[in-house]
Amino acid sequence: MSLTTSTWARTRRHAARTAVALAVGAVLLTGCAGAPGTAAVVDGRVITESALQRTTAELGRLVPQGIPAQQVLINLIAAPYLIDAAAEIGAGVSEAEARQLAEQLAAQAGLGEVPELGPGSLDVLRATLAQGKISQSQDPGAVFAEFEQELAEADVELSPRYGSFDLDAGGIVPTQRDWIDAS
Repeated sequence: MSLTTSTWARTRRHAARTAVALAVGAVLLTGCAGAPGTAAVVDGRVITESALQRTTAELGRLVPQGIPAQQVLINLIAAPYLIDAAAEIGAGVSEAEARQLAEQLAAQAGLGEVPELGPGSLDVLRATLAQGKISQSQDPGAVFAEFEQELAEADVELSPRYGSFDLDAGGIVPTQRDWIDAS
């Protein structure tokens, strides 16, 4: 059996279209935000998918209703800025304070002991405490305004699986996939 010239040309065009489709699909599946396995890059600081998953699981054990991964990602993005804002007004938050909060949450969740917490979980807990301390400061509005300004100026690149970062829209905005028909 031999291929005719027109059959051979169609086969090559089909193979080329398939190769292009596979290349585009690979780019979409791996996301951007630096490299595969990256959930976000914030001013050069990488938040990996594995760190996000671990933090989500750890905090989910402390909070019985669970916390969506997108909310944990927003907290991981904002944590350093909140922690720094609290420290700047003399209301810094230590890792020991974060562990104490984890103990309280574990007791409320009915856990016998606090699960092991990684750096991401401790950062989110520290940021939670920092937010509380800022709220009780002399001029919380000014401190939060400065925090929001710094966060708005940050270079935040998310993996497309999470969407885009837009502080004015509430943080993470899901990607609109116009080629998917929801009807």
